[in-house]
Amino acid sequence: MRIYGFPYPRLADVDCETVVLRTPIKKAIQSGDAERAIEELNHLNPSILKENPGLAFRLEQLLVIELIRNNNLEEALKVAQEELAPIGEKHNGLLEELERTVSLLAFEDFKNCSAADLLDVSRRTEIANEVDSYVLSRFFDGKDAKTITGSMKNLMLVVKELGKTEAPDEDPAV
Repeated sequence: MRIYGFPYPRLADVDCETVVLRTPIKKAIQSGDAERAIEELNHLNPSILKENPGLAFRLEQLLVIELIRNNNLEEALKVAQEELAPIGEKHNGLLEELERTVSLLAFEDFKNCSAADLLDVSRRTEIANEVDSYVLSRFFDGKDAKTITGSMKNLMLVVKELGKTEAPDEDPAV
């Protein structure tokens, strides 16, 4: 079916429940509330962070970074030691990121720190998208997340376009 020149996405292919479940996680991450995001993920499925240590690391790293950003250095050090370090030490690929994150604690002026990019707020969106993609792939049993995302973007475009034009008096398909 086509509406005003746009293919109508098959909403049956998009599980709206997962959108509702993923939204609070994504919003929490984008607002810098890593603790709430971790809680929401664990509520959704406790095995998600256990299955993907890279994701767990990124969320714990975000928590440490937000604590540093808020000048809560003692708590940041505690979380880094108790949560972030064990993940980084188990997975050699994360060790360098662990070191970069902890190095932020040594600087009063982050502008002079080589890891200052970790404090960029755009990283929240990057992490939120990474988590969202992983969760989406889990819920759709390997279906192509890009197809689903594309369908949602297409739907939003149709809604936007419908808002720009007057609706016809009759359905042209009838």
